[in-house]
Amino acid sequence: MAPAGETEASSGLPQVHIGFVRRRPMHPERFFALARRRFGPLDSDLSCSYGSGPKPQGEVRVLSGSGCLWFIGSDDMCAEWFFNSSVSGGRHLLRCGGPWPADQAGATETEAGSRRVDLSLEVSGAPADVDAWKVSFSSELNDCLITRAEAVALEEGDTRMLSPQCEWEEMRAVQENLSPWVVHWWPLLRLLHGITTMVTAIPGFGLLQTVGRSLATRVRTGAWARIF
Repeated sequence: MAPAGETEASSGLPQVHIGFVRRRPMHPERFFALARRRFGPLDSDLSCSYGSGPKPQGEVRVLSGSGCLWFIGSDDMCAEWFFNSSVSGGRHLLRCGGPWPADQAGATETEAGSRRVDLSLEVSGAPADVDAWKVSFSSELNDCLITRAEAVALEEGDTRMLSPQCEWEEMRAVQENLSPWVVHWWPLLRLLHGITTMVTAIPGFGLLQTVGRSLATRVRTGAWARIF
């Protein structure tokens, strides 16, 4: 039986909750690199697939993860991160979230409204392996945080780290440009999203998707062969 605070995963190994909360912003490019290195490509990296599956984590299996992120230069908007290895192919998302709740006068940093990095993961593995994985992962997350020297440089007007070509800034730009359109069509988009989610959950969807891509490739290849 698993100790208190833990549950048994399907593999029979304990399932452990890991949390990471910091009141400092992160550099987006560092976190994007960490997320891909630890959990594989984001869904947005793959044009026609939900993912290539979770990356191996040694003796520890990451079951799921989610949370909000405070990126430097984004005091108005949080980022949302989501990972789930239980669905077919795995899901790995990093997207624009909503605005941070307005800070209330006299509020402490523990009250709602404080900007933060707040991540939560569920992992399974032998206790010693999980402990080692947690230390390693937490260290990498800390490396994504803005350092004191970088914060001082920003206060002095050095904005070189806020590159407009940064992947996160591009996502923000798309969000801001599409927001009015999305708000108008949100009921229909929500319905389509629900239908898509149900379809992708059907057993064998991944295989059917692969076969469909293969057939489409053959059709295109044959068409070009007839033309030339």
